[in-house]
Amino acid sequence: MTGPVVSADWLADHLAEVGVLGATYVLPPDPARSQAEFRDAHIPVARLFEIDEVADHDHPLPHMMPDPATFSQEMAALGIDGSKRAVVYDRSHNHFRAPHVWFTCRPSGLP
Repeated sequence: MTGPVVSADWLADHLAEVGVLGATYVLPPDPARSQAEFRDAHIPVARLFEIDEVADHDHPLPHMMPDPATFSQEMAALGIDGSKRAVVYDRSHNHFRAPHVWFTCRPSGLP
């Protein structure tokens, strides 16, 4: 892997070596629908990254990055603890959550 984007074939060959997060987010925001869509169709080893849960709940704006300790704790609960690379995918039509999750991981040093 040489960059931040991997192919489906690469992922299929390396599933045991990475943590996989499904970051699909529906609009208008509907956590129940997001969870149902994840249950219905996701990469089998993936965990659901819920952008409204892994966030700074004290900030007046939605989806703001939490403090580093909270972020690390939330990510570890999803199986992303820095011991292996993380792959994030997004099945939504606009694909804006996968880059959001990737960007959020960068300051914490998560791969």
